[in-house]
Amino acid sequence: MPDKKLTDSEIVKALECCASSEVEECKNCPYVEGYPYCDGPMERDVLDLINRLQAEIERLQNRVDEYNIQVANQREQIEKYEPIKETLCVLWENMLSISVARGKEKPTLEELAEAVDYIKAKAYKEFAEKGKSKLDDIARVDFEGIPYFFISKAFFDNLLKEMEGGASEVED
Repeated sequence: MPDKKLTDSEIVKALECCASSEVEECKNCPYVEGYPYCDGPMERDVLDLINRLQAEIERLQNRVDEYNIQVANQREQIEKYEPIKETLCVLWENMLSISVARGKEKPTLEELAEAVDYIKAKAYKEFAEKGKSKLDDIARVDFEGIPYFFISKAFFDNLLKEMEGGASEVED
């Protein structure tokens, strides 16, 4: 038996036999065959078992930590889009309809994020273009051939309201 490797459950069984105060339990010990004294080999095997289980616990703890980081990142993403949740729901439904019509699976969250980024970029571009087109409506001063524009807070408020489809005149 000295060359036979015991299973983890056999090692635990041997330890239970040794922990018993009954001498009769020794005959149930997996180490009883081949070892006149079992405590040396059993202690070695128990230590090996403990070390392997500790390594497995550490590996699993690392995976839990990785998952916790992923969950935290996903929560950050969710919180980032909370202010526009309603719009995202409509966008998601539209993307889902398009995907189904094309015979694809439902869109991924990455595809939704890309669509949001695309829409934001278009909105920024539209805002900038509208702002540039309205520059003639604001105060302009030429100084040594360089035009300077004086833009008030009301200018941006009016531009935002116009883009949102609301009234376009806000008082300074």
